[in-house]
Amino acid sequence: MLHSSPSRRKLFSLAVLFVVTPSLSAGQVGVRFDDVTRQAFGRVPAEKSFGAGAWGDYDGDGDPDLFLGNHAEFPSLWRNNGDGTFTDVAATMFSVYQRADSHGAAWGDYDGDGDLDLIECVGAKLGTGQGPNRLWRNDYPSPFVDVAAAAGVDDPFARSRSPLWFDWNDDGRLDLMVTAFPGPGSVDRLFTQQSNGLFIENGAAVGFFGSGGNSRSVQLGDFDSDGALELILQANQFPTRFYEFDARGFTSDQQLGGIKPISHGADFLAEDLDGDLSFDFYVSRYAYWSKSEVAIGPDGAFRASSEVDRGTYAFSFKSAGDVTVDFGGEVKPGSVFLGKDRVLATSLTVKASDPRAVGIPPSGPVSKPELYVCRESDSDQWLVILRTPVSMSFGMELRTTTDFREAWSSLPKRQDSPDGLLVSSASAKYRYPDLNTSSRSVVGGDFDNDGDIHLYVVRSGPVLNLPNRLLENREGSQLIHIAEAAGAEGSPYGVGDSVSIVDFDQDGFLDLLLTNGDGLPPFNDDGRMTLLRNRGNGNRWLEVDLRGNQSNATGVGARVYVTTSEGMQLRCQAGGIHRSTQNHERLHFGLGGASRVSEVRVIWPGTDQETVLRDLAVNQVITISE
Repeated sequence: MLHSSPSRRKLFSLAVLFVVTPSLSAGQVGVRFDDVTRQAFGRVPAEKSFGAGAWGDYDGDGDPDLFLGNHAEFPSLWRNNGDGTFTDVAATMFSVYQRADSHGAAWGDYDGDGDLDLIECVGAKLGTGQGPNRLWRNDYPSPFVDVAAAAGVDDPFARSRSPLWFDWNDDGRLDLMVTAFPGPGSVDRLFTQQSNGLFIENGAAVGFFGSGGNSRSVQLGDFDSDGALELILQANQFPTRFYEFDARGFTSDQQLGGIKPISHGADFLAEDLDGDLSFDFYVSRYAYWSKSEVAIGPDGAFRASSEVDRGTYAFSFKSAGDVTVDFGGEVKPGSVFLGKDRVLATSLTVKASDPRAVGIPPSGPVSKPELYVCRESDSDQWLVILRTPVSMSFGMELRTTTDFREAWSSLPKRQDSPDGLLVSSASAKYRYPDLNTSSRSVVGGDFDNDGDIHLYVVRSGPVLNLPNRLLENREGSQLIHIAEAAGAEGSPYGVGDSVSIVDFDQDGFLDLLLTNGDGLPPFNDDGRMTLLRNRGNGNRWLEVDLRGNQSNATGVGARVYVTTSEGMQLRCQAGGIHRSTQNHERLHFGLGGASRVSEVRVIWPGTDQETVLRDLAVNQVITISE
């Protein structure tokens, strides 16, 4: 951490971060995570949790609660009981709810009444129908009421993805930006709130035109350190579009400070990693849906997944037992055949002794995708053949009464794009700190409360998740792998989607929530939501809630500087949003061994007014009002 003035402008000065090996142990770092999912929720939730995951204190009791959209299932609203456990109150609080293609969600007090409302982004049935967004107005303890259509933010034909609450025109009212998958009638939208509490979609009128692509993520911050807020939108590359704005409107640029865009972006982090009070960037890069994979899982199942062009594809393995096939995608039950005579399979379990499975069928054209399960007559060698006249996606899982050995496929090998790190530098060049790390979601937080921002990345996979990684930041000069992610490697099952950070038990140490379940069937059904509790250590901390007055109700856009004997730190109240997910908005500062906080300085958005508090005790949650 560096002692610097918060008012100085600094675009890019030389700094270097890199990953070294061997990794550190959790004990060396002083951080350890425990999976407390069952204890916290009373069960391990079985719903597909990918998409909307949003932390916010909807009932005003000081404890962060959790909304999960659960994609096309009924949502969950986990009320924090304040004792380390949660109760799902969705059936009571969402008494009128229709299941939908739920994606990102975000809490925000848009009507300024002191409680948090919720925007839920909904897809429009793959662009073939309607899927209106939901704006859940909170009048606690009454149930939520969907006012999206009345307020003007329902946008029923959009394939909405991620929301962002922010006050772009500095009138003290939260406005809303929603990213979208492009299609007929579907683009990124800017909704500006009027004095009557209703919204108008006026992006084009004020110079906002979105990213022009499949915007996966949008974030708010003072990215060029000029004292004003900007937006970054990320579609397939980072950054896809960079917007400066003030009360007069938006000015767009495809580049930020000379950064050359980097492709295959999935998510990104904007934090001060090297302690110079300016933003650095970490870009998650892993377009998992375009990859192929064959693997034998820890449970012994043979798993295969791919998007393929028309043609013939083969998979082979050895097994002495019977084989049961479970498939997804476009391979249907009436399209599975056995052996050289192409006998239609009447059961998805093929006996090793079944003579109909012996031999390989002759090649030839097919009118629809067909799957052949074949076995050699004199050995335990099996061959599975896929023939398709069209491009298609598929997932396939096989189980056996013995075990699988020597798995192979003719699918193209998966090629990952390594995550990129952009530290403020004169050349604005990306670094690839670990060529073996590609990920789908990233968060930054001071997990060991030593005063530095550390990184946690979710690593996905078509059939098996790669172990997630926790990277220790050593004073802005090194990023070091922590062995086994200090207990936070996550499950190999499902398709890892996103991560959010929260201090759910308010012990001063940041915890992690993992969502799971995206991707192709049957693999999207065996993931689960995971809550990882940080055990903590002896380091000190401070957490800050903001309450706006002239600015918006929760101070979105404010910059907060905390100074102790160990240095100065910066956080931006940016709403907690990254791809489809909302971290808890409460700002967290690790203070190392500091015994007092010398100063907390808040620069409020729009007005640049400052609130300064001095000589504060450590290890507490404080609320600062404008």
